[in-house]
Amino acid sequence: MITVKIPPFWPKYPEIWFLQVENQFTLANITSDATKFNYIVANLDTAYILEVRDIIVSPTANREQQKIKRLLEHEELGDRRPSQFLRHLQSLAGITVPDNIVRSLWLGRLPPSTQAILATQAKASLGAVAELANTISEAIAHSAQVSELPTRVKVPSIN
Repeated sequence: MITVKIPPFWPKYPEIWFLQVENQFTLANITSDATKFNYIVANLDTAYILEVRDIIVSPTANREQQKIKRLLEHEELGDRRPSQFLRHLQSLAGITVPDNIVRSLWLGRLPPSTQAILATQAKASLGAVAELANTISEAIAHSAQVSELPTRVKVPSIN
């Protein structure tokens, strides 16, 4: 078994210190964020613990912020139906991210034309809005296909 050796914290170079600690975790096959957190807190000098006491007291709040950040930064509609994308965001958000935040993130990732129509549905349930978004998306896709059809131009014959 490989033991984790957490070096003393380097206040002038915290990025390098965290890289060194992360390498120790890799060598020890530690992948759990909770385990990493516990190792760091257990080995951190009390002077620095006082600086980050809010994180130590409430580490779950930090994880929730990271979850929301991931939702904000990385997720896109792609080729999914709007309702599928909503379910995906809801699964990422879990039960701790309020529905109004998920709704706002989801709406913000939809095409602008769809957003404009859905803006009139502020009081509708999220499920109903998702179904309407699917209908709008299908209608837009259908009209795009129709506009791509070649048109035949009848050229009058010259006698």
